[in-house]
Amino acid sequence: MDTPCICGVPERYAGAPAFPIEHDIILNEYSIAYGTPGHSGILRMRFCFFMWRKLPEFRRQAMFIQPDPIEQAAAKLITDQIKNTADMRMLLGEPIPS
Repeated sequence: MDTPCICGVPERYAGAPAFPIEHDIILNEYSIAYGTPGHSGILRMRFCFFMWRKLPEFRRQAMFIQPDPIEQAAAKLITDQIKNTADMRMLLGEPIPS
């Protein structure tokens, strides 16, 4: 099951109007889109369901910076003091409206 997929089917079906397979080029992720307008979602594909072989690794984890241990410890000192919403607002400030 760790053998990479080489069948090419997900690539061919991604973006084809008759198939719900999508490919995010930036994140290198294949997904299956489902649902109706206003009630939809996507399911990430880790394996080709035609050959049941592994699809390429996602790049999602590379899009985020991993804080170093000192930054993690500093954040933990702050967040350990938060017991309720009032504490959160006092220590971190008001949330930014979206």
